[in-house]
Amino acid sequence: MWRLKNAPKASVAVDWHNVICCNDVVPSSSINALEKLDLAGYTDRAKAAQVYPVELVEAILRGLRSEMRKRGQINSVEEMLTGASPDDWVDQERENQEVDELFMDDSSGTVLPAELVRKARAEELDWLRKEAVYERVPRKLCEQSEQRKPLQLKWLDVNKGDEENPKVRSRLVTKEIKKAKRPDQQLGAEDTFAATPPVECVMMILSLFMSQKGIKKKRKLAVWDISRAHFMGKAERELFVELPQEDLVHPEDEEAMVGRLLRSMYGTQDASKIFQMDYQGLMEKEKGEFSKLCPALFKFQERGIIGLVHGDDFLVLAEDDQLTWMDGVLNSKYKARWEATVGDGELDGKEMFFLNRLIRYVADGTDGKRLEVEADARHAEILMRSFGFDSKTKGSDIPEDKIRDQDIIVEERSETLDEAQTGEFRSMTMRLAYLSQDRPDVIHASRTLASAMKSPKMGDWLRLKKVVRYLLKYPYMKRTFLEQRPEEVDVLAWSDSDWAGDLRTRRSTTGSVVKIGHHTVLIRAAGQKVVALSSAESEFYGMCRTTTHAEFIRGVINFWGYAVTRVMLKVDSTAARAMSLRKGVGKTRHIQARFLWLQDKVFAKEVAVVKVDGKENEADLVTKVQPATMIKGTQLFGVVRHAERADGVFAIWEGTRWCSSDDGRRFPLDPPLSDAGLDQADGMGRRISSFAEQKGTSFHVVVCSPYARCVQTAVKICKQLGRDELGARSWGDRRGLGPNLERRGWSPFDFQCEQACSEATQL
Repeated sequence: MWRLKNAPKASVAVDWHNVICCNDVVPSSSINALEKLDLAGYTDRAKAAQVYPVELVEAILRGLRSEMRKRGQINSVEEMLTGASPDDWVDQERENQEVDELFMDDSSGTVLPAELVRKARAEELDWLRKEAVYERVPRKLCEQSEQRKPLQLKWLDVNKGDEENPKVRSRLVTKEIKKAKRPDQQLGAEDTFAATPPVECVMMILSLFMSQKGIKKKRKLAVWDISRAHFMGKAERELFVELPQEDLVHPEDEEAMVGRLLRSMYGTQDASKIFQMDYQGLMEKEKGEFSKLCPALFKFQERGIIGLVHGDDFLVLAEDDQLTWMDGVLNSKYKARWEATVGDGELDGKEMFFLNRLIRYVADGTDGKRLEVEADARHAEILMRSFGFDSKTKGSDIPEDKIRDQDIIVEERSETLDEAQTGEFRSMTMRLAYLSQDRPDVIHASRTLASAMKSPKMGDWLRLKKVVRYLLKYPYMKRTFLEQRPEEVDVLAWSDSDWAGDLRTRRSTTGSVVKIGHHTVLIRAAGQKVVALSSAESEFYGMCRTTTHAEFIRGVINFWGYAVTRVMLKVDSTAARAMSLRKGVGKTRHIQARFLWLQDKVFAKEVAVVKVDGKENEADLVTKVQPATMIKGTQLFGVVRHAERADGVFAIWEGTRWCSSDDGRRFPLDPPLSDAGLDQADGMGRRISSFAEQKGTSFHVVVCSPYARCVQTAVKICKQLGRDELGARSWGDRRGLGPNLERRGWSPFDFQCEQACSEATQL
């Protein structure tokens, strides 16, 4: 197989032996313009490129013949003896029949089953005709309008299933390009804007779902998908489109026809806005309210329903009966598919997909109930394939190395990547940036690479390659939400900055982490626009940016019905904190006045600024290059001894001596805690809880032996930590120690724990 030299890799190709059989006559110098091409390594699109159009074949052969004649390399006699001529008739229709029609997945680029694609397209056309999305009108009406030319149509075919169980969906879309219009015909932002909730809003709903500890009737998560959402609204402008091939000609047509849109259509500039206005009108009739902060967030206050809309997907948090009501509202106008429900009920599912994220609810985990959010792993896989990595490729322990001054000097002297490699670099960097929304361990590396997108060099390419090697070793990461109580719903924010960390521009990086209680809903890094003259100034700018994120989250939380009066902002800079606690610029007079609004928030008691140690600042992860130990994370593990025993020399148990009591005579080798020991255990639990709060973490598991004094101590700790489960394990039964707690008549309810004691398990 051959292709023209310097032609695109997926260009058409031809088997020259089937066209001209004179390779033994044609000198190799006559085909220097060709090079051999191995199509096996390309996508399936190359299969459709294995046959040249007849016109192109004839043009190439005539050019070869003309050149060979000029050089005297072939004469008329040789032409007659060497086989086929460019002037010979080629049955193009027969050749086309030999090549199967290929349908490609517009999302993944893989080949789709032709029969399923044809069936999906036929169903789509039937629906378009049934719903009267467009009407067929004479082409001259379009030519007489301001539009002049009808918009082109295109089929988008996507496999919504997998290779084993394909589920092909076809959509007919048009392409309306703003730049192709005259300025007076272009739509303004107000005519096309449709709100999209940021990803932190999704995490906020998941956090609120897991903030129902202690509530008997809990709300559940549910997802709806609106089928053909952008066809639902009525067209607000007169637009003409080319008709699909299947609907192009009717027997009764007397002239050329086009389609005039009666409804909005995928690909038109205002389709998203029309659908948003449409569903907002539907929900407002049912007393629904939409947030001023983001019009894609809604609530039904009387029904306790909150949710958001992302494109044509609805994510809702409500009680069981209210979810049924919501389903009726959506299906009263649209074809809404109730895709999943997640909750504690026996019939509720435990997994759902939303925005290509897997959301898994674990109701019986060892650390209590938890919700896991796993990012779409396909992005990491695509990045690995782009570099040709496989299972034999060595991974990296860290996503990036610290850039030194010497590295900058060397890179400044090197050349910029060529156009093709620059395009690949930009594409992969943006894919990495999207992935970093769910991978905080690559946020800093992604931001560093994004700053080099304008003129990337080989050093930037190698840095990108290292990040992908890291993803090869650690392809998955989960965000976990543990169950917490409603009273723990509060907005906590961490702010940090890396002063002059960018060695090229000497600008600083701001890191922001925002939590709802113990749940991380936002983690982000961004470069500062202003060159800070001191670390305190850099930290102050970072505090301003972090507070904007936290205030947005607080506003949304309040809209959804949770009373959060202030933001707790944690910083590790004493000087920056002092700047926020005063009025005016003080001696730092060069600070722009637009950053001083933070002082007003602090004085209005809407933001409380707290000093924390730098090692405890969670935003530090995304502001600078971290060692492997920091990225992998650490786990807290503590061991404590039980409090004072009741058989102590001066110990008092229930106002008397335990040794002379009936309990002491029955269980002489298993004394409980004394009265003072109970108070000591309670104080021990408070100290552990305070330590966990200072570290911004929590203890998930408490384990003890089944002896009375150990169980009592552990139960006190559990109460202070808010844990309702206790694992009891025996390591002393082999020596005849530690009798079963139930022999004492103690039950789990004596300790207000669900599993305070159980049958002893030998280890």
